Amino acid sequence: MSNLAVLSLKNRALIALITIVAAVFGGLALTSLKQELIPSIEFPQLSVLTTYPGASPDVVNNDVSTPIETAIQGIPGLESTTATSTTNASIIQASFTYGTDLATAEQKILQAINRIKSDLPESVEPNVVSFSIDDLPVIALAVTGYDDARTIEAQLEASVIPDLEDVDGVSAVAIIGGQG
Repeated sequence: MSNLAVLSLKNRALIALITIVAAVFGGLALTSLKQELIPSIEFPQLSVLTTYPGASPDVVNNDVSTPIETAIQGIPGLESTTATSTTNASIIQASFTYGTDLATAEQKILQAINRIKSDLPESVEPNVVSFSIDDLPVIALAVTGYDDARTIEAQLEASVIPDLEDVDGVSAVAIIGGQG
């Protein structure tokens, strides 16, 4: 055999050995990784939802959206705001920089709204809400095939829902689409 053939065989063995070692350590590392099917993601956004019954979009914009949007402009970490005024409702989206503590930002928004509360119409009550991936349902169960929907719904409310609510980590259980 020539020197080139011996060198090539030695390299193959070395490459195979390195590949096996990398695969073993990769497999060990993979098993120790923390994995979640749906990771907890909190968007740095808060929404101010306000209803103003009987008001046109222009009135909602002038009397509700613009004052609230102006009042929250000085909140630390606020990047931008977007106001949408429709018949009977105002939605203001407040986007914050990543890393902003949304609980603190929510308190600051509520304080800013309380300062201008006397300038808003009497029937208006702004609500500040946030959205997180954790707010989405993780599992949905369906119950079908019963002749008396009201009876099965009552049985579910009496037995199944309390049992599911007692499971650690369950935030809420609800019947959707029931007859009752």
